[in-house]
Amino acid sequence: MGSKRIVTEVFQKWLSSSRCRVQRCFPRTFTVTREDRNHFDLLSIPKTFDLDMKQLEMHYKRMQQKYHPDQYATKPQSEQAIAAAESSSINAAYDVLKDPLRRARYLLDTSNEDEEGTVTDPELLMKVMEYQERIDGSSNQKELTEIRDEIESRYEKAIQDISEAFSAGNPEDAREKINCLSYFKTLSQRISEKLHVE
Repeated sequence: MGSKRIVTEVFQKWLSSSRCRVQRCFPRTFTVTREDRNHFDLLSIPKTFDLDMKQLEMHYKRMQQKYHPDQYATKPQSEQAIAAAESSSINAAYDVLKDPLRRARYLLDTSNEDEEGTVTDPELLMKVMEYQERIDGSSNQKELTEIRDEIESRYEKAIQDISEAFSAGNPEDAREKINCLSYFKTLSQRISEKLHVE
């Protein structure tokens, strides 16, 4: 228990240090803006983390076509305004649900679960710091590509862990796994930027 606390404290200090270039992308907590309507209901899909992405895209396109501005070109301005607002809501819902991390956070939010969470696994915390150091310290394309592949593997594993946590009705575990996913997504973005630049 003591070693876990020490590693967590070291990790938090590392996040706030100048050495951590992506410190602002590793939130200790996360916040999701509540909306009046449920994104899942808006797109007529089941409220679950394990979405059928083809079904999601199909429903999104169908709803977008229904509220496309061309359909309301000859309608009164009041109806055009309503259609535009509906189209905006549909876009917002799709943007959230197509992304595993945002979808998971939204599920917690709409389930009235506390969204604050921290990663306490010392092995994981040390691994995150190690990856960041390796990314910052390397300019070798082959090495960076290998690191990227490792991170993507861990990213996919985190998605599977979140799925299992939601399926088991375990929001505490889901919350921690969501933070894990956030870390690996940020690392993936960081290394992709570096590969693109270099």
